[in-house]
Amino acid sequence: MKLPENKKERIQIFVLVGIGLSVLLYLGGSYAIKPLLNKRAERLDKIEALRDEIEMAERGARMVQASKTVNDETVSEILEISEASGYILKARLGNYLLGATEIIEAAARQARVELESVVASSTRDIPARENDPSPFRLYAARVNAACGVHDFVRMVQHLEEGNPFIAITKLSIQGEAARPGTHTTTFDVEWPIWRDEATLTAIKASAKQFKEDRP
Repeated sequence: MKLPENKKERIQIFVLVGIGLSVLLYLGGSYAIKPLLNKRAERLDKIEALRDEIEMAERGARMVQASKTVNDETVSEILEISEASGYILKARLGNYLLGATEIIEAAARQARVELESVVASSTRDIPARENDPSPFRLYAARVNAACGVHDFVRMVQHLEEGNPFIAITKLSIQGEAARPGTHTTTFDVEWPIWRDEATLTAIKASAKQFKEDRP
């Protein structure tokens, strides 16, 4: 579209574009983005349930032979979530960002979202329960992208379909007058990570012991 030569008319067009973007972003947030962000509480509930399973496995390891079958099933489920499915983000060469970037880039390709950068954002604790620290912490990678609202929603859906334990936080979307269909989008993708490798090592040892004890 060719812009008018008159400066006042150009400014009026930019104002109208800005109003249109504001309406679009409001509707996108109401009908698409907000439901995605609301899943954060659901994700934390899943992590809390996994924590309960770990505690059950630890108790079972100290109980009598009759509990071994149940304990074996619990340990197997934990290892399925952590190791086979990869829902718990793992460090590569001491760096969580490498694995996080691969996952984000794959989702972006599926949604045809143009990524500008993926950087480490934060690592924080999950609130303790009765002064008992969670075996998990939360790691976040910050994503900067140029995309439309609907493409962003598709990208988030791909991320969540691949891992029910992640969450999208700290979302910011800014319209661009020069590119009405493209927005500067910044958001964090947050994963659970093991607080330390000792817990995971103990769970793997329990699984190995159960296999050796089977007749």
